This record gives sequence, structure tokens and C-alpha cells, in this order.
Amino acid sequence: MCYFIVTSLLGIQADVFLNYKFDSTNLTNLGFAVYVGIATLLFNWSRALINPRYQLLAEEINYQAIRTTMASFLFISASLIKYIILHSKMSYTVLPHLGVPIKPALQIVFVGIIICVNIITTELVYEMATLFRRYFKIRKILLSEVNN
Repeated sequence: MCYFIVTSLLGIQADVFLNYKFDSTNLTNLGFAVYVGIATLLFNWSRALINPRYQLLAEEINYQAIRTTMASFLFISASLIKYIILHSKMSYTVLPHLGVPIKPALQIVFVGIIICVNIITTELVYEMATLFRRYFKIRKILLSEVNN
């Protein structure tokens, strides 16, 4: 179910982000804000787990927070590149001796960044579902020990 939702979102992303006639910089900026918010929540959650039994779980949550932060920086980089692609009048080349035009090169970089964000997002959704299951399993064990 989770992968179905993620792949549906990837199809929407392909229509929106890869359309070079549509200015999606507002959406990539929003993506940056959402990912920074998620990373902040994950960092705070990992800091709140002070019980020694949660130590490994807290480290894994912290790792996912770092990856989410990395995805947020990729989003803002994609926003910058998309803005440059849409609003500049570039006619010069990246490597004049090879004759590589800069606009197609930036489009390739943009697509690469969006693919990286999608991979990180897919893995993050799966890992967070696993971490939530583990957290509630450990919590259930701890609560049963307290009640006995």
C-alpha cells in the first residue's frame, strides 16, 4: 500500500517537476520546508528517547533525520536549478571545447536530483514504518513490565 502511494506521487512529480514550461519552484520550496519540518520532528523524537532500551532505535531515527535533511537540501538545490533553467537566457556552453550546452546539462542535473529525492523518500517511508512498528513493540514490552 505504501509503495502504491509513493509511486503515485512519483508519477505526479514527473508531470509537475519535469515540465520545463511550468514554474515549480514554489513546490520545490514547499518540499524543502516539509522535509526540514520532518527532519526536525525526527531529531526531537530521537533526543526524547532517553530509555537505554531505545538507544538503538534513537540512533536509527537520528540517521533517518540526517537523510531527510539531505533530501531537503536536494530539494532546495533542485529549486535553484529549475529557477535557473526557466529564467535565464543561457546560450553559452559548460565546456566550450566539448560544446556541451548548459541548459540541457542543468536539466540532466535537475532530473538526477529529483530521482535522488524520490529514492530517499521511498526509503524513508519504508524505514519510518519499520521504526514506528519497533517503537510501539518496545513500548508495549516496557509498559507490560511496569504493570507487572
